[in-house]
Amino acid sequence: YKDDANKLLKDLKLPDGYYFEWSGQSEFLQQAMSKLSFIIPIVLMFIFILIYLALKNLKYTLIIFCTLPFALSGGVFYIDYLGFNISIAVIVGFMALLGVAAETSIVMMLYLDEAYKNIKEKTDIALKNAIYHGAVLRLRPKLMTLFAILGGLIPIMYINSIGSEVMQRVAA
Repeated sequence: YKDDANKLLKDLKLPDGYYFEWSGQSEFLQQAMSKLSFIIPIVLMFIFILIYLALKNLKYTLIIFCTLPFALSGGVFYIDYLGFNISIAVIVGFMALLGVAAETSIVMMLYLDEAYKNIKEKTDIALKNAIYHGAVLRLRPKLMTLFAILGGLIPIMYINSIGSEVMQRVAA
């Protein structure tokens, strides 16, 4: 949007002593994006290493990281649905979303791995059984985690007090 506005403003003749500049949230976002473009890859690499050290399996770690873009895409659609613009608070919320998605994926992967190790014969039917036992029968701990997170975020989404505009974007 800034590029389009700059094209329109380029032809605008202002009187002497007048000028325009981008400031406020736009300026803060631009400064934050330059810092985050350096920090986010380092943080993702650190998270990758921590997950690998916890699971001790590169394949599982890669599978978990492949699930993260799906969480982000859902977050992008929800932010668009709510009509929020990209801001520092939204980016912080996306980082929290990645953490929750990674945690849920790790729990799911551990349950599936445990169920797969418990089957005697490695046939297709046994594999489907292991998936059922690892995913469906272990739904309660996953849902408890999800509802605990939602229980903390939903009140933030609907509160209308000072500073709630920022916190709503983090919670979304």
